[in-house]
Amino acid sequence: MNLTVQVLLKRYRCGDVRALAQLITLCENGANHFTEDFVEEKEHHVVGITGSPGVGKSSIIDELALRYVDRGERVAVVAIDPSSPFTHGAFLGDRVRMRKLSTKGVVIRSMASRGNGGGLAPAITSVLKLLSGFGFSKIFLETVGIGQAEVDVANVADTVILVLSPGIGDEIQLFKTGVMEIADIYVVNKADLEESKKLRTLVEQTVNQGKTEGWKRRIVGTSCVEWCGFEELEEAINEHLQYLKESGELLARRTRRRKFALISRFLRYVRETVEKVAVEDLTLEGLKKAICDDIIFGRENKKDENIYQGGR
Repeated sequence: MNLTVQVLLKRYRCGDVRALAQLITLCENGANHFTEDFVEEKEHHVVGITGSPGVGKSSIIDELALRYVDRGERVAVVAIDPSSPFTHGAFLGDRVRMRKLSTKGVVIRSMASRGNGGGLAPAITSVLKLLSGFGFSKIFLETVGIGQAEVDVANVADTVILVLSPGIGDEIQLFKTGVMEIADIYVVNKADLEESKKLRTLVEQTVNQGKTEGWKRRIVGTSCVEWCGFEELEEAINEHLQYLKESGELLARRTRRRKFALISRFLRYVRETVEKVAVEDLTLEGLKKAICDDIIFGRENKKDENIYQGGR
């Protein structure tokens, strides 16, 4: 293992937040092998918050995180922002909308999606492991503003919350498959608006149809104007965590996360390999040869060493 990473891990284990930030940056740059063998997860709960753009995801996290901080939990927030399809850069502006948390010791990390589909960032599973190993017991994960098919949050979160809001077309989403099927808790935000009552009725008619066993999915109305509904939402989150532990579903979801991490890493590696292959070798056999050469000659490890040393 690279000496730089050894030093960072030593500082990380001593509670150095800057070392944590630097290790997360390494993961974002593709050098995340060290998290597999040298980072140990601690007890934690990942709450995924997803929904269309503008439904109030950041405001809801802002309020929920404060509640858990007040109860003595260590809280971290990971917010995924969409990236430019050309430069892979991102504005990373979610921290601007979570102003309350900045004075409460909550770690907020914005990450660029870097063109990754599914509403998440490529390094998300490694980052979650780092945050867990650092001692954060409650980790909120905010996806980018998603569409109907972006459901990767279900592969990494223990509890998935889908935020809906009246007036932006979410009524139509109820009649489609995809993101509506992955949620454990549905939040109808902007409950201070009259239109939210109709949306909640539609959600109630759609959710839990034909479901006779397992977790009965909750529906909660919230308002970030009147600051209501958050006590009920917190209670629903706690009840779902208790259900996961008692039913054994928590272990199943953590296993799914590990599988997702391996698959994502492999697909990313294949994509990067294809991008490096010469035009004349853009065949299945050419790709096989490129991958085998990388493995035999250890080029993947050399790439990691360059990243550790600050290069590319």
